[in-house]
Amino acid sequence: MTSLLQSIADRDDVTIICSKPFSVYAGLDVLLARIRGDGRFEVLSAAWEEALGFPCEELNGSSLFRLLAFDEASARALLRRITDPAEPEPLVFEVRCKGAAPIRMCWHRRFDEYADAVFIAGLRDSARNQGSDKSRNNRSDSTFKAA
Repeated sequence: MTSLLQSIADRDDVTIICSKPFSVYAGLDVLLARIRGDGRFEVLSAAWEEALGFPCEELNGSSLFRLLAFDEASARALLRRITDPAEPEPLVFEVRCKGAAPIRMCWHRRFDEYADAVFIAGLRDSARNQGSDKSRNNRSDSTFKAA
């Protein structure tokens, strides 16, 4: 892998710029993050700021719980589901936005085999966010409802 990266870096037609740590995945509509077992997360893409309105630097290292509109017990139950490999995908739940209504997201996960952490990728659940087909009963998702 290192030799591949070195060969890319040595090319004259390639410019590698990373002025901000969250700019690596700039332009993606996907919210990428790594969630640790204690609920703190590392923001990996600028899409968090674009979608939720919170600066990435503010979210990075904070608890996922601050973005959830549940009581602490329900938030911990959701964290257990996020970190459970047996839980079906996608997980669907709302996250708070800064100064706006929460948005409903579909979350896909990949488990970090080297640490107590999960990589998540969130996409807007556009049908439900737009209010269309509110009666839809999609059995393929795993919608979280706070107790």
